Amino acid sequence: MALSDLTEKILADAKAEAQKIISDAKAEAESLLAEARADLEAGREKLGRETERIAREKYTNIVTLAKIEARNRTLLSRQKMISRVFERVREKMEAMEPSVFEKFAFNLLLRFPPSEITEIQMGRKHSGFDSSKLILELNRKISGKSGGKFVLASKPADFDWGFKLFSGEMQVDLTFGSLVESYRLEMETEISRILFTKG
Repeated sequence: MALSDLTEKILADAKAEAQKIISDAKAEAESLLAEARADLEAGREKLGRETERIAREKYTNIVTLAKIEARNRTLLSRQKMISRVFERVREKMEAMEPSVFEKFAFNLLLRFPPSEITEIQMGRKHSGFDSSKLILELNRKISGKSGGKFVLASKPADFDWGFKLFSGEMQVDLTFGSLVESYRLEMETEISRILFTKG
């Protein structure tokens, strides 16, 4: 074998080896590229699923917040309506005719029979009312049933409507505002049921 033949053989082997290396490198590059494309597609799918999950959560949060806001507005409207009902009760109490007020005052104060001398302080708006007649009738009604009696308070009232009772350290607030608030606490649930229950 001549030197030229040997050189050609080495060159041919080198070319074949180079061709194999190039071919293997291309195959490996194609394999890596395919793997990268698969990873990219999987990443896109995962990202799509994650984006969809986040979107669903955001939608659920928005709907939940909207429902809470609607409920809060409904409750606020109902509270305003109930407040208006009790405000009207107070207005009607303040607009009672004298004869109606006299019966109201008598029945209200009779629910607090005194065990000792109890002062009745009347609201400033009742200045034209004959309180001495009321106190006389109350004392006549409770005579012999309790150990005390009612007297008119000497100290002027610091409220407009209703009464306050004073006996020793005890004070009973029977002002119209206090009475309406007390009725509200007792009756608000029932009034809500009447106003807002369908059927």
